[in-house]
This record gives sequence, structure tokens and C-alpha cells, in this order.
Amino acid sequence: MDLAACLPYPLSAPLAQYVSQTDPARLATAGRDLVESSLTLAAYTAYQEYCTLKGRAETRILKRLRKRSAGPAWGLFKDSMEQLGSQAMFSAAYRELLHSELKREIDNAVEIKAQHKHGKATEEMANPLRVVHILANIAHLAFGDNGFGIFQHVEKQRFSVNYEGTFRHMHGRPPFVGVSKYSGKVAFSTNECYILNATNRRALPMELLILWEHCSHHPDLENGHCFMLDTNEGDGSFTFKAVGLTCVLKVAKGGTHSELAERLSKMFDKDTAIDEVRV
Repeated sequence: MDLAACLPYPLSAPLAQYVSQTDPARLATAGRDLVESSLTLAAYTAYQEYCTLKGRAETRILKRLRKRSAGPAWGLFKDSMEQLGSQAMFSAAYRELLHSELKREIDNAVEIKAQHKHGKATEEMANPLRVVHILANIAHLAFGDNGFGIFQHVEKQRFSVNYEGTFRHMHGRPPFVGVSKYSGKVAFSTNECYILNATNRRALPMELLILWEHCSHHPDLENGHCFMLDTNEGDGSFTFKAVGLTCVLKVAKGGTHSELAERLSKMFDKDTAIDEVRV
């Protein structure tokens, strides 16, 4: 089975890059990127799910994430899962990572990654093969029932209260051909990023942390890039990094995507309740 083809694009792209590497130095770097992407997707999924359930409690667990790297992402994941407790649905499979043996493996990988970055670990030590297997397999479980993708072309039907459109499953590598029909009472904007559980008819919004946006350097891409929140610059601006590429999207108050920057600022000030969508 081609595991990369089954995983959501934020993981399938770095996994494909990792398994295709033969150079030891690049293999270690690709492995670190995959670990970072895996922990980030787990953290963002758990955090967003927590925000749909948090109620009026005032918390600030996102505040620690100044830069998207393995250590802060792992910390955000653990904090979010602690808050979720037994309520997790979208994040339920990720609970496996908190079992003592797997947790110890992740802790060690995060530590070695930091050491390698500062020249204190060899390339061989920094190749996280065991942790790559763990994270890829857990992600496969997490997205066995959950689809990662975007709602497209959702329009209100004439003489009806219903909207109809499609949910494009962004798993594997582009072009993404998997599509599910959508019909319901919720209007989605084009390219709005969600994790969809079709069995329970629930959708978890991933914007504002993961979004699909077009890039001036790659205007021919049908859906643009998948951008993941990368840094909180501390001056009211934020950067997103494209999955598998070096393209960067910067948003700022009073500038590009000003409303997005405003909402992110509020989230980093204190965790904000969001609405889970029933579809």
C-alpha cells in the first residue's frame, strides 16, 4: 500500500520527499521536516477540536506557539489533548502518541532534532526512521474516517433552504481527484479548509491555521498552495509556509489578509471558541 497516497497532503508531500531521498544529509533533513509536519497537523487538529468544545473557559495554550517547529508543536499537541480529555473525535487516534513508550520516542526525536539543528548530533542520529513510522501510521488511523480537504462551489439551491457543492479530498499528491457531494444548510466559501467526518456528518474548520491560497509564483496551480501557519512575528503579522515548497504567505493588520491577521492576533491573545459544523 502506498501510505503517502492515503494521507492528507500536509503529510503526503513531506513523506514522499523523505522516502525518495538517498543522500544521508538530505534524508535527515527530510525526516525532520516530516516529523515537524506530522506534529503540526496533529497539534492543529487537536487544538481546533478543543476550541469547538472549550465553552467559556479562558485559556491561552496557543500562545506558546511562536514558531512552528517540532518542540512547540509537540507542546501544543499535548496541551490540547489534555484539555480535550475523552471528548476527542477528530483527534481520537492521536491519543496513541501519549502512551508512555510512543511519547518517549517522540520526546527523544524532538530533542535530537534540536541538537542536530545546532550541530550537536550526527546525520545518522538525526534520521528519525522509527518516529516517522509511528507518526505516519497514527496519522493513517486518524484520517481513516476523516477527510482533509476543501469545500468548493457551494451554492444555494433555487426554491430551497439547502446548499449544494463538493468536498474535494486533498490526500496524496495533486491533482486531487477524490470528490464527495455536499448538500446541507451550511454555506461554505470556496477553498475553505476542513477535516470532514462523513460518518458523523461533522466538519472541523482548519482555517485559520491551515489554508489554501494562490501564489504569484505558481499561478497555474488549480487550488493554490496548502499553507500552514508558521510564525507569529509579534508585531501583528504572521507567516504561513507552503507544504513541500519554499513559498511564504505573510499576513498583517492593515495589509494583505488584514482580517485574517486580526483574527489570529485574538487567538494568540487567548484561545477563541469556534463552531464545529454539522453537514
